[in-house]
Amino acid sequence: MSDGVQCPNCGSDDFTYMSLDAHDSVTLVDKLACNDCGAYFVAEYKLSRVYLDGEVYVNGRKVKYPLLYDKMWLREKYVDERLSTTEIARVVGCWKSSVDSALERYRIPRRERAEVSGRKRNSQGLRLRPSNKTKELLGL
Repeated sequence: MSDGVQCPNCGSDDFTYMSLDAHDSVTLVDKLACNDCGAYFVAEYKLSRVYLDGEVYVNGRKVKYPLLYDKMWLREKYVDERLSTTEIARVVGCWKSSVDSALERYRIPRRERAEVSGRKRNSQGLRLRPSNKTKELLGL
């Protein structure tokens, strides 16, 4: 039942949650009661992301583009809906580089450049359809 929390009195991880308090935007304190020995104790947690009144705080600082901190939304737009980073940036209202950073932060795999541009390429990375200039040189 614990997340690494144990009773300091008996070492048990069987406890009951009594209450939860927020000391600031990044610290939560659980008040717990041990079910084995009856001792009361607290467990403190530092949060990396907190949502307060519709605002997103990461490591205690308010973020400008909250959608870029929503991994599921970002994955849905980039992987499922196949929007480009430029298109996502337009939706969010930020620079493309901010979207690139968010994809990297959540380790969302980037698409190949040929896949993004729609150009067909073979396994060696060469274009399947030759350009007009290549056709002209080959007499096709």
